[in-house]
Amino acid sequence: MAYQKARDLLDLAIALAGSHYGLTAAEIEEHLVERGSSSGPSPKALERQRQRMLAQIEALFGPALRTETDDENRRRWTLRTNDLAKMPLVELADLVALDRAGELLAQLGDRDSAGRLDRLRNQLQMALDARWRARVEVDLEALREAQAVSEQPGPYVEIDPEVARVVSEAVLAGNCLGFDYRGPEKTTPREVEPVGVLVGPRSYLVARIRQTSASNGPGHWRMDRIIAPYIIDEPARPMPKGFTLSGHARRLFGTFWSEAEYEEVEWRFSPSAAPAVRTWRFHPDQTFQDHEDGSVTVRFRASGHLEMAWHLYQWGDSVEVIKPKAVADLVAGHQRPDFPALP
Repeated sequence: MAYQKARDLLDLAIALAGSHYGLTAAEIEEHLVERGSSSGPSPKALERQRQRMLAQIEALFGPALRTETDDENRRRWTLRTNDLAKMPLVELADLVALDRAGELLAQLGDRDSAGRLDRLRNQLQMALDARWRARVEVDLEALREAQAVSEQPGPYVEIDPEVARVVSEAVLAGNCLGFDYRGPEKTTPREVEPVGVLVGPRSYLVARIRQTSASNGPGHWRMDRIIAPYIIDEPARPMPKGFTLSGHARRLFGTFWSEAEYEEVEWRFSPSAAPAVRTWRFHPDQTFQDHEDGSVTVRFRASGHLEMAWHLYQWGDSVEVIKPKAVADLVAGHQRPDFPALP
C-alpha cells in the first residue's frame, strides 16, 4: 500500500476511534473530502472508497470496528481499540498547526482558547518519547522561525477570559445564561438559552432569548459587550429540530443575521476579474457560472446586506450586483474604476 493511502487509512481510523457516537456514511465521506483523500468527485466514487477503506479497517482491527443504528435509522461506525494509543501519532506538522491556530485565535482576541491550544500542544509534546522529543524541539523551533501568521487588517477585540469561561460552561452544561449587555446607548440585562459561539474578527454568542417561543430562532450578542455573565440553574430548551450552529453560520455572509435579509445572492464579475474571483471563497455554498464573454457569476444564499456592500467595494466597478436589490442600491454610485489591483 502506498504511503499516502496508508496515511489516509490511519486518519480515518483515528477519526472513528475519536468519535464517541461514531460516524455516518455521509460524515465519513465528508472526512475524506476535507482531508483531500477522496478518490474522485462523484458520489459513487466516494461511496466505493468509503466501503473499501472500512473493509480495510475491519481487516486490520476485526471486531473492534462496530456498527450501530441511531435514532434516525442511520448506520454509524466506531472503532473501539487501544492499539492506536501505542502508535506515535503526533507529527511535527501537528504541533506546528496547533501553534498557528493559537496565533490566529489570539489575533481574533480569543486569548482563552489560544492559551488552551498552547497547553494542549505542550501536553502532546511532553507525551512524546524523550529522544524523539529532543529532536522535535529543535525542528519545531526552526519551523516557527520559517513561518509566520500574516497580520490582517480588521477589528482587534479582546474577549474577557472570564466571560469566555462562563459562556463555555453554560453551553457545555446546557444551562441558561444571564448577563448585562452593553449596547450602543445603554446596558441592559439579558437572560438567554445559549447555542454556541461564532468565532471571527468579532466573536458572537448565538442564543435564543429565554422564555420566548421554542420555535424562535437565535440572536447574536457580541462577546466583548457581555458583562458579568452567570449561569442560571435551568436547562436551556433544545433548538428546533434540524438546527445546527454550523448550519446557522452558513446562512451568514459575515456575522449579521436577519431573516428578512436572508435571500438569493447573484454577482456577475467582469472578464478581467474572473481569474481572481475563482480563487475566492465568498460563501461555503457558492456556485460559479462561466459566460462566453469570459465573465463569471457567483451565486449563493445568505444574510448580511451591509457586510456584502463593504466587501464588494474593494472589487470596484468589476462587479455587477444582480441580487439582492437592496445590495445593488447600496453599492450604486460607489464602484470606482481606478483600483490598481483586485482583492
